[in-house]
Amino acid sequence: MKDETRFRRILETAIDPMISINEKGMVELFNPAAEKEFGYSPDEVIGENIKMLMPSPYTDEHDIYLENYMKTGKAKIIGMVREVEGLRKNGTVFPMELSVSEMRLEGDLSFTGVVRNITETKELITQLEQFAYIASHDLKAPLRAISNLSQWIEEDIGDNLNEETGENLRLLRGRVERMENLIQGVLTYSRVSNSVPAKVSCNLNKVIDGILNSIVIPQGFEVKVNSSVSEIYADSTQIIQVFSNLISNAIKHHHDSEGNIKITARECASDKNWIEILVEDDGPGIPMKYREKVFQVFQTLEPRDKTENTGVGLAIVKKITEKQGGRIEILSLNELGTTFKILWPNET
Repeated sequence: MKDETRFRRILETAIDPMISINEKGMVELFNPAAEKEFGYSPDEVIGENIKMLMPSPYTDEHDIYLENYMKTGKAKIIGMVREVEGLRKNGTVFPMELSVSEMRLEGDLSFTGVVRNITETKELITQLEQFAYIASHDLKAPLRAISNLSQWIEEDIGDNLNEETGENLRLLRGRVERMENLIQGVLTYSRVSNSVPAKVSCNLNKVIDGILNSIVIPQGFEVKVNSSVSEIYADSTQIIQVFSNLISNAIKHHHDSEGNIKITARECASDKNWIEILVEDDGPGIPMKYREKVFQVFQTLEPRDKTENTGVGLAIVKKITEKQGGRIEILSLNELGTTFKILWPNET
């Protein structure tokens, strides 16, 4: 009883909307923040099915999730943050992030959801996407023209081109290419942020093989794949972006002309609800103090003059992974090399 009283007190004073349901999906607790967000009083909600707070198609999915979990014990939404939609009493629908946890009070199983309204965030992301699209449309043509002009100047000068001028013209074209890549990176990041993943069952080995056949692997580099996972439930386009970025980064930032990259995928031994994916390289590694920084937009560890890098790739990887319910981190395994660990929901 003491635990239940404490839990109710936390629920009532929480800033975020919190809703607790039983194993049948009936609302048991509905805090003041939820009352304010959804427009219902507790008396109107408690004892009713949680589906009344969901628009379609989430109403249909909810029963399936709950029924499967009670039968198999395999969680597909518990312990992760999902982007879904909420339905208010007045009929309006709003975007929200939902995290669900499981709890037992006096032997009774319950599930508690914490809601965060992300309307403002979505609007900002939409504005970013609009800006990126306009920038892409209005700047790419002039940038290509600048690059072409530099090439024509170099051809016109011909044999009279000295080493310094030639290097400056090549540097100019490099800057133009970086700007084009940066614009494209911002556009891709904003689209990922504002999209709802279209998850399908993908053959993981075929996905990786397709990537390795589509990108240039320099001579001296070897990519080994060891996957005991046949299928992964993901947005097919976005899972390709994840692996493409991680493999390309491992090659681009390697300190040597030869290197090894190893990709391992397996069902997580400690929790069958997750697929564990490791992408390992034997490059220079990432210092501990930079391991969160590298996932931020426009962040690079080396000067951009040294490596043509936009600082968007890993931010896109993190955004895609989290949007599809997963997590990514950098492991500390060796002094040299970097190991990215991805936990992906095991939904197949």
